[in-house]
Amino acid sequence: MLITETITIAGTDYKHNYSDAGYKIRQDQTGILYDDVIDVLDVEYTYTETDEPVEGGEDVYAQVGRIVLGEAV
Repeated sequence: MLITETITIAGTDYKHNYSDAGYKIRQDQTGILYDDVIDVLDVEYTYTETDEPVEGGEDVYAQVGRIVLGEAV
């Protein structure tokens, strides 16, 4: 199932979208696949869960932490 939750990073709220079943999600407007995605709250993107499994990799929270800290992505 596609999950959308609000998360707070450095005092700013964002939308976090991901599959709770471990599948990639597709942005409906562009067709781009994501393991999970974080958007600003006022963006109106929509997502659909696919049947393509997410492969192992860096957790999104670790990615965001590196971005917030100004480290290379």
